[in-house]
Amino acid sequence: MVASALSAIAESEARDGDVNRAWQTALTVRQLMSEIRTRLGEPNALSTSAVREAADLFAELEGRIVAVEAALNPRSSIQ
Repeated sequence: MVASALSAIAESEARDGDVNRAWQTALTVRQLMSEIRTRLGEPNALSTSAVREAADLFAELEGRIVAVEAALNPRSSIQ
């Protein structure tokens, strides 16, 4: 999935210290996931098992993006 590849790119950019690019890539992943969620919400878009599989993938991607964002903004994780 494209979002998974983009998540890996965002992780790499964050590790390399390319903060602006990592933020932009993370935002792109979030936008892509939002568009896919909208499509999944349409009646009969996919089978129940496919929707469940997508939900599992989204949970993984969300965790990865949250980790990238936390690495880019350490203050956000101190609350």
